[in-house]
Amino acid sequence: SILSCLLMRNSPRPPRLVLVDPKRVELSFYEGIPHLLLPVIKERKQAAEALKAAVRWMDIRYAHFAKEGVRDIESHNATAPERGDEPLPYLVIVIDEFADLMLTLKKEIEEPLARLAQMGRATGIHLVVATQRPSVDVITGIIKANFPVRIAFKVPSRVDSKTILDEIGAEKLLGKGDMLFIPPGSAEPQRFHGPFVSDKETAALVAQWGAEYLSYRLARAFGPNPAVAEAVDKLLSLGLVSALSRSDEPAAEERLQVAAERVAASLGVPLSEALEKLREIRESYYEPIEEMLEAPVEEPAEAEITVPEGDYDPLLPEAARLIVARGQGSATMLQRKLKIGFARAARIMDQLEELGIVEPEQGTKSRKAIVGPEELDRILRQL
Repeated sequence: SILSCLLMRNSPRPPRLVLVDPKRVELSFYEGIPHLLLPVIKERKQAAEALKAAVRWMDIRYAHFAKEGVRDIESHNATAPERGDEPLPYLVIVIDEFADLMLTLKKEIEEPLARLAQMGRATGIHLVVATQRPSVDVITGIIKANFPVRIAFKVPSRVDSKTILDEIGAEKLLGKGDMLFIPPGSAEPQRFHGPFVSDKETAALVAQWGAEYLSYRLARAFGPNPAVAEAVDKLLSLGLVSALSRSDEPAAEERLQVAAERVAASLGVPLSEALEKLREIRESYYEPIEEMLEAPVEEPAEAEITVPEGDYDPLLPEAARLIVARGQGSATMLQRKLKIGFARAARIMDQLEELGIVEPEQGTKSRKAIVGPEELDRILRQL
């Protein structure tokens, strides 16, 4: 209901969303909408990194406010036109099934979450946290003290009601949207009936935003073409939006190939051109905010293995096949796909260049593969 209200009332510019969904079910609906800052976060470690990054964005905003002599985001945005600045967008971080994160990564999650809850509102960073397990080891005192608004649906016991609301009553609710709500600036709960939003309604809302944004991105990539709407309809009907918005899903390359075939057929462009431009769209699908350029969301650190000097990395064959299949690659891409650290990914890229599999480095651009699958197999057999 909260997300539907945000999407119905706002363009993608004022509120930007970060969605964390450890269960991989509830928030996956929203993949592909232009309001997102990042693909829907499904990994626990990445959720922790995203919260740490949000704390850094908050600190950057406070530094800007101090420099400009304003107190909060409302004052900043009101005076931004006078300084020739762009208004800062509000950020909403939504975490579904918070208990899963707290029980596995409590030390990494609790501190950034408490800081954001304490100080984030003045910088326009807001939190919506949900859990089906309202116990004291999940909703700790530090976290609860800093959330001014709380909602309790029907819970099984008085203890759960006291954990959420600090008083009993939620155990007597009727269910099906019956809820107790503590508004800002009040300690007295009010009883409301929450609205029901079906999966079908959510899918229609998301499809509308996805169609508008995909039409814009395809028109920008391929130029004005009356067949863009037809291409977008095909991509949406086949559920291929996530293939254009993230590269870490199962069978992402195969699904991107299918999307390129549909786009090429609709727009009348060569398949190779469609595939290349869809890859470019995927690399920059979600537009970052300015703070992300100073403090990007780091990839979770992985344990490095020691590779003796002069030996090739054990992951080199897998990395080589991945890059040759895609036609190009980078250390960042290997970092995501192989779940390794940046230093190791960069070493693998250097070894691939040494073997003549990828072209030499040219700034920050992705490196093109300069061998085909047959030639690659010959090179790998000689290692």
